[in-house]
Amino acid sequence: MPDQTPPDQNRPDLNPTREATQGAAREPASSSARRWLSERIPVPMAAPETPRLRRMRHTIIGICLALALTVLAWEPLLKLGGCYAFVALQALVLALVLLTLIWARAKWRADQAWLYRDQGEGE
Repeated sequence: MPDQTPPDQNRPDLNPTREATQGAAREPASSSARRWLSERIPVPMAAPETPRLRRMRHTIIGICLALALTVLAWEPLLKLGGCYAFVALQALVLALVLLTLIWARAKWRADQAWLYRDQGEGE
């Protein structure tokens, strides 16, 4: 009776050995996805985040959380602080608006500088 193995299993290019598959360096899925995306997008999507922008973003998130907790606990805060609770709420909203505007402008400027970083030197 002839050999029962299918003919494709005898071809070394279609049936790699265990040593060949273990020795081959596989790149992580995230880096292959990043490479795939970078090949299709000609420019970077955003500038690297500086420590200052990161602090501002974390502060904005903290103010949002404080604002949410203030709204959730409004009745006890109003009984405890009276009209000062309303002042605290206004201060949180004002701080959030101002810091968000400052952060958005700084982020836009950083992104523009990153995007056009190579164009100003040669012209």
